[in-house]
Amino acid sequence: MNQVNGIIFLYSHVNYEVKLLALNDEFSRLKIDDNSSVLIISMAKTSTIILDQQEIELKEKHSCFYYSQGLDLFLIAKNEKAKICILTFKAGFLKHIEIELDHQQKIEQSFRSSSILRTFNAPSLYSTAMDLINSQLPDALIPTFYKAKSLNIFCKLVAYLELLSEPENIRLRVIDMEKIKVAKELIESNLNQNFTIPQLARTVGTNEQYLKKHFKQFYGKTVFNFIVECKMNKAKQMIKERDVKISAISQQLGYKHATHFTTAFKKFFGYTPNALRYLFVVFIENYAATRDITSILI
Repeated sequence: MNQVNGIIFLYSHVNYEVKLLALNDEFSRLKIDDNSSVLIISMAKTSTIILDQQEIELKEKHSCFYYSQGLDLFLIAKNEKAKICILTFKAGFLKHIEIELDHQQKIEQSFRSSSILRTFNAPSLYSTAMDLINSQLPDALIPTFYKAKSLNIFCKLVAYLELLSEPENIRLRVIDMEKIKVAKELIESNLNQNFTIPQLARTVGTNEQYLKKHFKQFYGKTVFNFIVECKMNKAKQMIKERDVKISAISQQLGYKHATHFTTAFKKFFGYTPNALRYLFVVFIENYAATRDITSILI
Protein backbone atom coordinates (compact mmCIF):
# COMPACT_ATOMS: atom_id res chain seq x y z
CA MET A 1 0.00 0.00 0.00
CA ASN A 2 1.32 3.46 -0.91
CA GLN A 3 -0.03 6.99 -1.21
CA VAL A 4 0.55 9.55 -3.99
CA ASN A 5 -1.14 12.99 -4.10
CA GLY A 6 -3.92 11.95 -1.74
CA ILE A 7 -4.62 8.69 -3.60
CA ILE A 8 -4.08 5.52 -1.57
CA PHE A 9 -3.05 2.62 -3.79
CA LEU A 10 -4.46 -0.31 -1.85
CA TYR A 11 -3.21 -2.88 -4.33
CA SER A 12 -1.66 -2.80 -7.78
CA HIS A 13 -1.36 -5.70 -10.22
CA VAL A 14 -0.39 -5.75 -13.88
CA ASN A 15 -4.02 -6.52 -14.77
CA TYR A 16 -6.01 -4.66 -12.11
CA GLU A 17 -5.67 -1.93 -9.51
CA VAL A 18 -7.53 -0.83 -6.38
CA LYS A 19 -7.36 2.79 -5.20
CA LEU A 20 -9.01 4.79 -2.43
CA LEU A 21 -9.44 8.54 -2.86
CA ALA A 22 -10.61 11.11 -0.31
CA LEU A 23 -12.23 14.09 -2.04
CA ASN A 24 -12.75 17.73 -1.06
CA ASP A 25 -14.35 20.85 -2.53
CA GLU A 26 -11.61 21.20 -5.17
CA PHE A 27 -11.53 19.21 -8.40
CA SER A 28 -9.37 16.08 -8.39
CA ARG A 29 -8.02 14.96 -11.74
CA LEU A 30 -7.39 11.27 -12.29
CA LYS A 31 -5.62 9.69 -15.26
CA ILE A 32 -7.15 6.40 -16.40
CA ASP A 33 -5.38 4.07 -18.84
CA ASP A 34 -6.98 3.54 -22.23
CA ASN A 35 -9.08 0.37 -22.74
CA SER A 36 -9.61 -0.11 -19.00
CA SER A 37 -12.90 -1.00 -17.31
CA VAL A 38 -13.42 1.34 -14.38
CA LEU A 39 -15.72 0.75 -11.41
CA ILE A 40 -16.17 3.63 -8.95
CA ILE A 41 -17.85 2.93 -5.62
CA SER A 42 -18.86 5.74 -3.26
CA MET A 43 -17.62 4.69 0.19
CA ALA A 44 -18.71 7.82 2.07
CA LYS A 45 -21.00 10.76 1.33
CA THR A 46 -21.80 12.01 -2.21
CA SER A 47 -19.47 12.89 -5.06
CA THR A 48 -19.70 14.51 -8.49
CA ILE A 49 -18.01 12.68 -11.36
CA ILE A 50 -17.16 14.37 -14.66
CA LEU A 51 -15.94 12.58 -17.77
CA ASP A 52 -15.67 14.46 -21.07
CA GLN A 53 -19.15 16.03 -21.49
CA GLN A 54 -20.86 13.75 -18.97
CA GLU A 55 -21.53 14.55 -15.33
CA ILE A 56 -23.27 12.49 -12.67
CA GLU A 57 -23.91 12.48 -8.94
CA LEU A 58 -22.65 9.40 -7.10
CA LYS A 59 -24.43 8.83 -3.80
CA GLU A 60 -22.95 6.93 -0.88
CA LYS A 61 -22.91 3.14 -1.41
CA HIS A 62 -23.79 3.60 -5.11
CA SER A 63 -21.53 2.55 -7.96
CA CYS A 64 -20.60 3.92 -11.37
CA PHE A 65 -19.04 2.08 -14.30
CA TYR A 66 -17.53 3.11 -17.64
CA TYR A 67 -15.06 1.85 -20.23
CA SER A 68 -12.10 4.23 -20.47
CA GLN A 69 -11.06 5.71 -23.79
CA GLY A 70 -8.05 7.40 -22.20
CA LEU A 71 -9.87 10.55 -21.04
CA ASP A 72 -9.07 12.07 -17.67
CA LEU A 73 -11.62 11.77 -14.87
CA PHE A 74 -12.58 14.76 -12.70
CA LEU A 75 -14.04 14.32 -9.22
CA ILE A 76 -15.25 16.65 -6.51
CA ALA A 77 -16.85 16.10 -3.13
CA LYS A 78 -20.51 17.03 -2.97
CA ASN A 79 -20.48 16.44 0.77
CA GLU A 80 -17.69 16.83 3.28
CA LYS A 81 -15.41 13.81 3.76
CA ALA A 82 -16.48 12.06 0.56
CA LYS A 83 -14.45 8.98 -0.31
CA ILE A 84 -14.51 6.72 -3.35
CA CYS A 85 -12.96 3.36 -4.17
CA ILE A 86 -11.79 2.90 -7.75
CA LEU A 87 -11.22 -0.55 -9.24
CA THR A 88 -9.53 -0.53 -12.61
CA PHE A 89 -9.66 -3.73 -14.62
CA LYS A 90 -7.01 -3.33 -17.31
CA ALA A 91 -7.03 -4.62 -20.88
CA GLY A 92 -5.44 -7.99 -19.95
CA PHE A 93 -7.73 -8.75 -17.02
CA LEU A 94 -10.18 -10.97 -18.90
CA LYS A 95 -7.35 -13.20 -20.12
CA HIS A 96 -6.07 -13.37 -16.55
CA ILE A 97 -9.23 -15.01 -15.18
CA GLU A 98 -10.89 -18.36 -15.86
CA ILE A 99 -13.78 -17.42 -18.14
CA GLU A 100 -14.56 -19.18 -21.38
CA LEU A 101 -13.34 -17.37 -24.50
CA ASP A 102 -16.78 -16.80 -26.02
CA HIS A 103 -18.03 -15.33 -22.74
CA GLN A 104 -14.91 -13.15 -22.51
CA GLN A 105 -15.71 -11.68 -25.90
CA LYS A 106 -19.31 -11.03 -24.87
CA ILE A 107 -18.19 -9.24 -21.70
CA GLU A 108 -15.59 -7.19 -23.55
CA GLN A 109 -18.14 -6.12 -26.14
CA SER A 110 -20.56 -5.14 -23.36
CA PHE A 111 -17.85 -3.13 -21.58
CA ARG A 112 -16.77 -1.34 -24.76
CA SER A 113 -20.33 -0.10 -25.23
CA SER A 114 -20.30 1.42 -21.73
CA SER A 115 -18.78 4.79 -22.59
CA ILE A 116 -21.69 6.56 -20.86
CA LEU A 117 -21.47 7.17 -17.12
CA ARG A 118 -24.27 5.41 -15.28
CA THR A 119 -24.89 4.70 -11.62
CA PHE A 120 -26.57 1.82 -9.86
CA ASN A 121 -27.21 0.75 -6.31
CA ALA A 122 -25.38 -2.50 -5.62
CA PRO A 123 -24.97 -3.03 -1.85
CA SER A 124 -22.88 -6.17 -2.33
CA LEU A 125 -20.27 -4.22 -4.34
CA TYR A 126 -20.04 -1.68 -1.53
CA SER A 127 -19.66 -4.32 1.20
CA THR A 128 -16.97 -6.18 -0.76
CA ALA A 129 -15.12 -2.92 -1.37
CA MET A 130 -15.24 -2.27 2.38
CA ASP A 131 -13.48 -5.62 2.87
CA LEU A 132 -10.73 -4.45 0.51
CA ILE A 133 -10.28 -1.17 2.37
CA ASN A 134 -10.36 -2.62 5.90
CA SER A 135 -8.12 -5.61 5.24
CA GLN A 136 -5.51 -6.23 7.94
CA LEU A 137 -4.14 -9.52 6.68
CA PRO A 138 -0.43 -10.41 6.74
CA ASP A 139 1.49 -9.22 3.68
CA ALA A 140 1.95 -12.79 2.46
CA LEU A 141 -1.82 -13.21 2.07
CA ILE A 142 -2.59 -9.83 0.49
CA PRO A 143 -2.11 -10.85 -3.21
CA THR A 144 -4.45 -13.84 -2.87
CA PHE A 145 -6.98 -11.83 -0.87
CA TYR A 146 -7.12 -8.95 -3.37
CA LYS A 147 -7.31 -11.29 -6.33
CA ALA A 148 -10.25 -13.17 -4.80
CA LYS A 149 -12.12 -10.01 -3.79
CA SER A 150 -11.44 -8.30 -7.14
CA LEU A 151 -12.76 -11.34 -9.00
CA ASN A 152 -15.80 -11.33 -6.72
CA ILE A 153 -16.49 -7.68 -7.51
CA PHE A 154 -15.87 -8.21 -11.22
CA CYS A 155 -18.40 -11.05 -11.42
CA LYS A 156 -21.01 -9.03 -9.55
CA LEU A 157 -20.33 -6.07 -11.85
CA VAL A 158 -20.89 -8.18 -14.97
CA ALA A 159 -24.15 -9.51 -13.51
CA TYR A 160 -25.42 -5.98 -12.71
CA LEU A 161 -24.51 -4.63 -16.15
CA GLU A 162 -26.34 -7.49 -17.83
CA LEU A 163 -29.37 -6.72 -15.68
CA LEU A 164 -29.21 -3.01 -16.56
CA SER A 165 -28.99 -3.79 -20.27
CA GLU A 166 -32.40 -5.46 -20.28
CA PRO A 167 -34.90 -3.16 -22.06
CA GLU A 168 -37.73 -1.67 -20.06
CA ASN A 169 -41.25 -1.99 -21.37
CA ILE A 170 -42.52 1.57 -21.64
CA ARG A 171 -45.87 1.53 -23.37
CA LEU A 172 -47.70 4.78 -24.02
CA ARG A 173 -50.29 5.64 -26.63
CA VAL A 174 -49.21 8.08 -29.33
CA ILE A 175 -51.52 10.76 -27.94
CA ASP A 176 -50.05 10.23 -24.46
CA MET A 177 -46.52 10.59 -25.79
CA GLU A 178 -47.39 13.83 -27.57
CA LYS A 179 -48.72 15.44 -24.39
CA ILE A 180 -45.63 14.47 -22.44
CA LYS A 181 -43.41 15.70 -25.28
CA VAL A 182 -45.19 19.07 -25.35
CA ALA A 183 -44.70 19.45 -21.58
CA LYS A 184 -40.99 18.71 -21.97
CA GLU A 185 -40.63 21.24 -24.80
CA LEU A 186 -42.46 23.90 -22.79
CA ILE A 187 -40.01 23.47 -19.93
CA GLU A 188 -36.95 23.54 -22.19
CA SER A 189 -38.04 26.65 -24.11
CA ASN A 190 -39.21 28.67 -21.09
CA LEU A 191 -36.47 28.31 -18.50
CA ASN A 192 -37.27 31.77 -17.16
CA GLN A 193 -40.61 30.43 -15.99
CA ASN A 194 -41.28 28.53 -12.79
CA PHE A 195 -43.94 26.10 -13.97
CA THR A 196 -46.05 24.22 -11.49
CA ILE A 197 -47.27 20.74 -12.35
CA PRO A 198 -50.94 21.86 -12.43
CA GLN A 199 -50.02 24.66 -14.88
CA LEU A 200 -48.20 22.26 -17.20
CA ALA A 201 -51.00 19.70 -16.98
CA ARG A 202 -53.65 22.27 -17.98
CA THR A 203 -51.48 23.57 -20.83
CA VAL A 204 -50.98 20.15 -22.44
CA GLY A 205 -54.56 19.03 -21.82
CA THR A 206 -54.25 16.46 -19.07
CA ASN A 207 -54.43 16.23 -15.28
CA GLU A 208 -51.71 16.52 -12.67
CA GLN A 209 -51.49 12.85 -11.68
CA TYR A 210 -51.44 11.71 -15.30
CA LEU A 211 -48.62 14.11 -16.17
CA LYS A 212 -46.51 13.14 -13.16
CA LYS A 213 -46.92 9.42 -13.78
CA HIS A 214 -46.25 9.35 -17.50
CA PHE A 215 -43.53 12.02 -17.55
CA LYS A 216 -41.46 9.94 -15.14
CA GLN A 217 -42.31 6.75 -17.00
CA PHE A 218 -41.21 8.21 -20.34
CA TYR A 219 -38.21 10.33 -19.33
CA GLY A 220 -37.05 8.51 -16.22
CA LYS A 221 -37.29 11.52 -13.88
CA THR A 222 -39.94 13.65 -12.20
CA VAL A 223 -41.20 16.89 -13.74
CA PHE A 224 -39.64 18.91 -10.92
CA ASN A 225 -36.26 17.21 -11.25
CA PHE A 226 -36.32 17.74 -15.01
CA ILE A 227 -37.04 21.46 -14.58
CA VAL A 228 -34.16 21.84 -12.13
CA GLU A 229 -31.84 19.84 -14.38
CA CYS A 230 -32.65 22.01 -17.41
CA LYS A 231 -32.12 25.24 -15.48
CA MET A 232 -28.84 24.07 -13.98
CA ASN A 233 -27.41 22.81 -17.28
CA LYS A 234 -28.36 26.09 -18.96
CA ALA A 235 -26.71 27.99 -16.13
CA LYS A 236 -23.55 25.97 -16.58
CA GLN A 237 -23.42 26.91 -20.26
CA MET A 238 -23.97 30.59 -19.49
CA ILE A 239 -21.22 30.64 -16.86
CA LYS A 240 -18.71 30.10 -19.67
CA GLU A 241 -19.60 33.59 -20.92
CA ARG A 242 -17.41 35.73 -18.69
CA ASP A 243 -19.34 38.94 -19.37
CA VAL A 244 -22.59 37.54 -17.99
CA LYS A 245 -22.92 38.15 -14.26
CA ILE A 246 -24.15 35.42 -11.96
CA SER A 247 -27.04 37.68 -10.92
CA ALA A 248 -28.09 38.05 -14.57
CA ILE A 249 -28.00 34.30 -15.09
CA SER A 250 -30.11 33.92 -11.98
CA GLN A 251 -32.79 36.29 -13.30
CA GLN A 252 -32.86 34.68 -16.76
CA LEU A 253 -33.55 31.32 -15.14
CA GLY A 254 -36.47 32.55 -13.07
CA TYR A 255 -34.79 33.07 -9.70
CA LYS A 256 -35.82 36.21 -7.83
CA HIS A 257 -32.63 36.28 -5.78
CA ALA A 258 -29.09 35.34 -6.82
CA THR A 259 -28.56 33.66 -3.44
CA HIS A 260 -31.42 31.25 -4.18
CA PHE A 261 -29.84 30.43 -7.53
CA THR A 262 -26.40 29.88 -5.97
CA THR A 263 -27.89 27.57 -3.35
CA ALA A 264 -29.76 25.56 -5.99
CA PHE A 265 -26.66 25.36 -8.21
CA LYS A 266 -24.45 24.13 -5.38
CA LYS A 267 -27.05 21.60 -4.29
CA PHE A 268 -27.28 20.25 -7.85
CA PHE A 269 -23.59 20.23 -8.85
CA GLY A 270 -21.83 20.22 -5.50
CA TYR A 271 -19.94 23.48 -6.13
CA THR A 272 -20.86 27.14 -6.54
CA PRO A 273 -21.27 29.05 -9.83
CA ASN A 274 -18.24 31.21 -8.97
CA ALA A 275 -16.12 28.11 -8.34
CA LEU A 276 -17.03 26.76 -11.77
CA ARG A 277 -16.32 30.09 -13.45
CA TYR A 278 -12.94 30.25 -11.76
CA LEU A 279 -12.18 26.69 -12.86
CA PHE A 280 -13.14 27.54 -16.43
CA VAL A 281 -11.03 30.71 -16.54
CA VAL A 282 -7.93 29.12 -15.02
CA PHE A 283 -8.08 25.91 -17.02
CA ILE A 284 -8.89 27.58 -20.33
CA GLU A 285 -6.10 30.12 -19.93
CA ASN A 286 -3.50 27.52 -19.01
CA TYR A 287 -4.65 24.49 -20.98
CA ALA A 288 -6.48 25.92 -23.98
CA ALA A 289 -5.31 23.09 -26.19
CA THR A 290 -6.34 20.28 -23.81
CA ARG A 291 -9.66 18.84 -25.03
CA ASP A 292 -10.55 16.79 -21.97
CA ILE A 293 -10.30 19.80 -19.65
CA THR A 294 -12.32 22.22 -21.73
CA SER A 295 -14.95 19.62 -22.51
CA ILE A 296 -16.15 19.43 -18.91
CA LEU A 297 -17.52 22.94 -19.32
CA ILE A 298 -19.16 22.44 -22.71
